[in-house]
Amino acid sequence: MKNFDEHPFVLRDDEVGGVGNLYSGPLPSLSPAPVAPLFGERAFGQKEERMDVVNVPLTQPERISNPTPSQPSAPAASVPKARKPHVATKTLVALVLVAFCLVGIAAVAFAAPVQIIAPTRVTSSPMSQSTPTTQPPARATPTPPPPTPPPLYINGGDIILPQGWDLSAADGVLAMRTALAFVDQEMTLDYRSAGNRDHHGGTFTASVPLLTPAAKFRFQHNDVRAANNELYDRVQKQHLVQQVVNENALIQKYQHDRQQVAIIQIAFQLYQSTFTTSPTEGKVATEHNMEVLLLKVDQATQGADAPMGGTGWLVSNYALDAATVEAVQPA
Repeated sequence: MKNFDEHPFVLRDDEVGGVGNLYSGPLPSLSPAPVAPLFGERAFGQKEERMDVVNVPLTQPERISNPTPSQPSAPAASVPKARKPHVATKTLVALVLVAFCLVGIAAVAFAAPVQIIAPTRVTSSPMSQSTPTTQPPARATPTPPPPTPPPLYINGGDIILPQGWDLSAADGVLAMRTALAFVDQEMTLDYRSAGNRDHHGGTFTASVPLLTPAAKFRFQHNDVRAANNELYDRVQKQHLVQQVVNENALIQKYQHDRQQVAIIQIAFQLYQSTFTTSPTEGKVATEHNMEVLLLKVDQATQGADAPMGGTGWLVSNYALDAATVEAVQPA
């Protein structure tokens, strides 16, 4: 252990000014590079001399001893002190700029007029979007009723009475209704309602109640529906269903001698449906014309079961697609 008297410590000039620390033991050699001045003091350009420093038990803070240089050295050129950035100044400037921006935004916001706009429903066009939008279900449109079929009419709605007509217009309408009903029942045929080969019935004899007694006799001997089985067999073979459609009536002639007779012209279409060798239904509609000779009868004599409730007219004769109907006797 060394004695303090062997190496007495010496204070350097800067230590005399109260700068530096006190070390015990030998002082390490200093770097030849210039040392930055502490607290604004000047740096020495002279290389520090090595000195032995001993541990001194001091109660005050330790100081670094610097031996007195052997010869005075010229002070080295002062090294410019590195300036630290002014953090406080930059922060203040930034706060001022932020405050100016906030003030400007507030001024613009309060300067603009405030408008209250009612909420509107925005509908987007399907062309402006890449994904389809779900549309509300459309309200179901009520299905319109089917069109009413054209009624059976009388020459444009106004009844046309022939020259010499001495009955009421109502009697003229009843005459045309009787002729229309007869054509409908006479020309309608259905293989499912035809009676049998020995006794024809159904649609084959539906028009008979509208005939006069003399006309009924002629029907049984002259009409193809009752005279033989030729028409009956053909209807059954073809599975024929024949109906009258689109009728029109016109009182063509009226004569009042001993009897009151009227000739009614009926224009109509005959709709036919058949099933022959092919399972496909054959359908055809053809135009026809029939003249019906009516005889005026007393309604009181027609009885309680009179055809059509008793119109006061009965059919005496008829002709299909003929130039004229023959007036026969007895009517």
